[in-house]
Amino acid sequence: MRMNTIGKKGYGEYTGRPPAPLPGRFHVAVSDAKEMHGEGKDPAMAVEFTVLKGTTPGQEGKIHTEFFTINDKQYNVDRLSRLAMVLVLIGPNEDKDVDFGQAKGRQLIIEIKEEEKKKKNSEGKWETTGEKRLCIPGMSYWPVDDKDVADVPKDNAMLTATPTAAAGSTSAPAAQASVASDPQKWDV
Repeated sequence: MRMNTIGKKGYGEYTGRPPAPLPGRFHVAVSDAKEMHGEGKDPAMAVEFTVLKGTTPGQEGKIHTEFFTINDKQYNVDRLSRLAMVLVLIGPNEDKDVDFGQAKGRQLIIEIKEEEKKKKNSEGKWETTGEKRLCIPGMSYWPVDDKDVADVPKDNAMLTATPTAAAGSTSAPAAQASVASDPQKWDV
């Protein structure tokens, strides 16, 4: 009998999902995006990234899930806005509701780091727990052709596969390339 718990083996080994990648910079494709609501918590956007290629060898096919808090705090708004622009779900200075479900198949570069988990103590102050977690720190995601991540290995076959963006628009990589060509457009 398989138990749906997280133990020493890791989440992926219990659920049949691929394990999470090790830290590094990766060419990834969005494999899923869902809005989540927990009781007493801010809603979050859970975005799954499947590793295509990267700076850490042997991570292809592994999945990293990042949770983006959805609330009015400017930092969280900025993180989601930048992700939406990198995925060409919105354009620069565009203000509209974003359907992250349209991001499936779109490609980008992310950086994954290992950081200490933090939680609020009884006084409401943040403290480290001694546990580690894998995350995308801050705004560490870029279009695949961004000069700042030119050294990250890319899966050329996937780059030419060009998944289709939202109906009536150009292919995601082509749209990403046109927006990415102007570095000023990435300042969130």
